[in-house]
Amino acid sequence: MASFESRGSTRARLHKLLEDRRLHAVLLVLLVIDVFLVVLGSVLEVHYVESKYEDAEKVAVACAAGGVGGCVIPDEYGDHYFHDAEIVCILLSMTILAVFLAEHLLHMFVLQRQYFSNWHHPFDLFVVIVALSLEIFALTGNLHVSLGIMVSARLWRFVRIVHGSAELVHAMGDSPIAHKQDKDLNVAS
Repeated sequence: MASFESRGSTRARLHKLLEDRRLHAVLLVLLVIDVFLVVLGSVLEVHYVESKYEDAEKVAVACAAGGVGGCVIPDEYGDHYFHDAEIVCILLSMTILAVFLAEHLLHMFVLQRQYFSNWHHPFDLFVVIVALSLEIFALTGNLHVSLGIMVSARLWRFVRIVHGSAELVHAMGDSPIAHKQDKDLNVAS
């Protein structure tokens, strides 16, 4: 059987590119940045909600103390700096997730059926798609449909952090699974 790499096809060139250590290093850095953005976005969101609560508390105290004349209800509550910074984190995270999605699509093109032979690939793709979807919903405001969805979305951020940590450990070590896939590709016709 002819080696997958020796064919000179587009798939073979893409496979070589996708297995390049420099690309893995870039993806690893993007993964670390994405985990940082998820954590930072969560912290910013907590601070924004706290600032909304503090503003509402101040209005309630002013209304109780001053009667109707001293009660000025603002159009918006909270420090919007936190909210704006969270939006930036979401946009950056979406960009990184789009890169990961493109990487998976290229891997699917290159590996075809072999892509699904390792549970890790479809699971990683699932994490990327769900994370990207939730970020889009959070950005458009459609995520506030129900409290259950909001809680699920917040918990998903922690799934992404755990998954990202597992990816880091996998990328830093020599994975026997990755070596087996490389051998399988070289044997495939």
